[in-house]
Amino acid sequence: MIADIELIGFMATFLSSMSVMPQVIKIYRTRDASSVSAITFLTLGMGNVCWNYYSLHSGILPMFISSTFFMVFTFTVLALKFTLWIEKHLPETSLLRQDFSSVFNKYACLGGRLSNRGTSFCPNSG
Repeated sequence: MIADIELIGFMATFLSSMSVMPQVIKIYRTRDASSVSAITFLTLGMGNVCWNYYSLHSGILPMFISSTFFMVFTFTVLALKFTLWIEKHLPETSLLRQDFSSVFNKYACLGGRLSNRGTSFCPNSG
């Protein structure tokens, strides 16, 4: 049986991991990450890399799970910001823009529809 203190640790894991998810969904829906600070999310991501290393070597499972999910979501925000910046600032004929746009659209399609408002980035999605 899980001790009460471990249950609180797992609850903290869930809540802190999900704290970045609204930002990911908003960027995905609006395709706009211009108001997101890349430095803030880069700092958060690097901090989570350190927490991940620390918790792995200390054997603190809730902290390891939390830092792993938080790190993934944080770097997802950075990847979306970078991809959308490329789409906005590079010419359409740029190979770099075409590569990143196709990757963004591929993963947006694989992830399903986060919005029920009829918006979709996927070709052949009706």
